[in-house]
Amino acid sequence: MLLGQRILALVIHGQSYEIGTGSLALMGAAMALDAVWLGLALPLFATGKPQRFMLSRIAGLVALCCVLPFAAEAWQVMGAVAAMVASSAASVITVVLTNSARERT
Repeated sequence: MLLGQRILALVIHGQSYEIGTGSLALMGAAMALDAVWLGLALPLFATGKPQRFMLSRIAGLVALCCVLPFAAEAWQVMGAVAAMVASSAASVITVVLTNSARERT
């Protein structure tokens, strides 16, 4: 937590930043998506399917790495938070797709 402000300053090149209602709403969406992901992915880990669990997390990290530089440059803090939402959404989509593909076979 102590390094959070410094890391955010590296990502967002402005002198200052403000967190508004839009950013808070996006943070809420990211947390809701993470809760859905946990509900879908933790049973995979518990039932001995850690590969699918990790695949969903890696998909989220790849999405974060791809979206964050461009979104933060364009929209500052709102872009960084939007990248978090994209990461969470990618994780959820990957779990849903791998679960549905597994059920079809």
